[in-house]
Amino acid sequence: MLAALDLAGRQYCDWRGLIGRMFPVTIRDFGHWFKGPSITGDLMRKWERLGGVLTQVREFLRIQNVPEESAHAHEMKVLGMAIELATTVDQVNPEGCYFLELLARRLSLLQHAYESCSKGGAPDFTCADVWLGCEGMEQGQASQMSEQKVYVAKEMERQASITKEVRKAKEEQRLASEREE
Repeated sequence: MLAALDLAGRQYCDWRGLIGRMFPVTIRDFGHWFKGPSITGDLMRKWERLGGVLTQVREFLRIQNVPEESAHAHEMKVLGMAIELATTVDQVNPEGCYFLELLARRLSLLQHAYESCSKGGAPDFTCADVWLGCEGMEQGQASQMSEQKVYVAKEMERQASITKEVRKAKEEQRLASEREE
């Protein structure tokens, strides 16, 4: 299938076009990786009616009063962007992709956890393992990513030193202005 292009000639397919291009695929060995039915196709159709996954995520965060700076809000936006890029830019057929199934399950789990509590309350993740239905996940993968950890540590150190220098410069300006008075 040829990639759709937008008016500027960039590879892009809007949500209406995406839904029109979707076709059902039987995922071989789906039960080996996931328990329960595939949810990606149904979610894609829902997101299309709402204006896309990013629109749905923003609206959800607003309605549920999820703090903008929270880790869950950030994760929902990142998952939404990953799904958006995979489907509208890379133009992957969402029905039949294991990785999109996992992303869709995680995003829907986060939203379910917030819908299961009072607005502003602590989300309920008691059903997380069953919701994801993915027994193949191993614990401790982050500890094996030493190059990434080194990069992140250096970048955080660099940002902290910049913040420290800015704070120091502001303090010096404040002291200088006090001396002038």
